[in-house]
Amino acid sequence: MTPETAATRSTLPIPVPAARWGLLLAAVGYFALATAGIWLGRQPGTGAMLWMGNAFGLGLLLHRPRQETPALLASMLAADVVANLLADHTAGVALLLAGANLLEIGGMAMLLRLMSGSGTLARTGPLATFALKIGVAATLGPAISGVPGAAVLATAYGTQFPRVWWAWWNAGAIGMVMLLPLMVSISRERVQAALRRPMLLRLIALFVLCMAIGTGAIVAGHEPFVVMSLPLVIVALASNPFATALLTLVSALALEGIAHLGGMQFLASRATPLSGALILVFPICIAFMTEQNRNGRAELRSSERRFRQALEHSAIGMALVGLDGKWQLVNRAMVDLLGYSAEELRDLPFQVMTHPEDLAADLSQLDRLLAGEIDAYRLEKR
Repeated sequence: MTPETAATRSTLPIPVPAARWGLLLAAVGYFALATAGIWLGRQPGTGAMLWMGNAFGLGLLLHRPRQETPALLASMLAADVVANLLADHTAGVALLLAGANLLEIGGMAMLLRLMSGSGTLARTGPLATFALKIGVAATLGPAISGVPGAAVLATAYGTQFPRVWWAWWNAGAIGMVMLLPLMVSISRERVQAALRRPMLLRLIALFVLCMAIGTGAIVAGHEPFVVMSLPLVIVALASNPFATALLTLVSALALEGIAHLGGMQFLASRATPLSGALILVFPICIAFMTEQNRNGRAELRSSERRFRQALEHSAIGMALVGLDGKWQLVNRAMVDLLGYSAEELRDLPFQVMTHPEDLAADLSQLDRLLAGEIDAYRLEKR
């Protein structure tokens, strides 16, 4: 089984665990990401934190059955409240901040489902669907939740609303751009293909290459995400969207850790963090485009194989004839009917085999067919 068939045959979501395990995953995952986001936002010199909790929650809702949405939102609400309480927010502030995040997660899940149900996403290809989901979620989601979230923080701590709203939107948008591609691209076939030994070894080698290039860029004072996108393009061409998104996320987080251990400023707090995160989306887009091309080629080969089988096993004489009249493909029934082998027919244009008194009528109908005047014609020959 090749990557062209195994890694891309289906885009059905991976089977999710039972309902109670789904709730536990939502609570634990959201709590961990929320705690990390709050900690990162409070580091000295950090101008903009990285908030991936809402991207995780949105991706989980899009994979789970719709009837589980209220319970999942409730579990994430509780996890967010606990994370904010541990960050020394008052109970009221913690609850209001969690409510703002839930507004974003639930609102974006509803909007994307409405777009899918109305056919907006169905009419687009996989690449356009992916780009539309990321664009809508990263742009509208943090902008909407940032209004009540910034209002709560500005009121509680006396900060400026525009500044807080911008930090909220920037952190949420970066989180969506970094984590949501992984959440929306995950599928059983893609995960299985990525975990096969040959593919896994290639991914590990490319991860080491990304780390080497990214670390060198950090030491040299350059933007690491830009140079790291080059080996990620190789990942996109050699694997699938899930593997590319996973390696992109792991590499970006590993570089953040390297920068922190080296006493450097967090990459997410630099002057243009969102632009750097957006650059990392392009390899994933290339992976979707590559997968789409692989699927197209596989479907074309399958269609051609079915056509040849139908032609070969037909009881009626059938053939493909070129515009010059030469036989390109004939089936066994046609060979038996005419008494020539397939090799012999390739050297005999149908004009040579047509009775002279039938040739003019045949060529006249052929000219009309090529001119688009008729779709088909039938002719009895001697």
